[in-house]
Amino acid sequence: ADECKYMFFPPAAKSAMSISDAPGIIATENGNITVQVVPNPFKAFTEVQVMSPVNSSTARVDIYDVSGRLITSYVGDGLEAGVTKSFMILDSDLAANQSIFICIVRTDQGSVVKRIIRLF
Repeated sequence: ADECKYMFFPPAAKSAMSISDAPGIIATENGNITVQVVPNPFKAFTEVQVMSPVNSSTARVDIYDVSGRLITSYVGDGLEAGVTKSFMILDSDLAANQSIFICIVRTDQGSVVKRIIRLF
């Protein structure tokens, strides 16, 4: 019998993780950090938008394929309270012949996991 030999376990987050198409939210004492991926699904590019009600010294976006292999990372210089920071993801930055990716956004306040779908 064929058995699954590999499972993808994203890195542990400081907060609960879920994968959905709705905006991701990290609840903090000072409000919610919101993460959106637009457009999703996409063809040429997509944008990961992160907005925080508080300053954060780190903002990192990691893109994984469904096998759990890190494809690319985007590191920002932090988040300013109330300002949306955008991370542009180009089709050419992603692995060829794959259409589903896992996006993990990490800040000082926690992590959000989003699914990204590429159309061919």
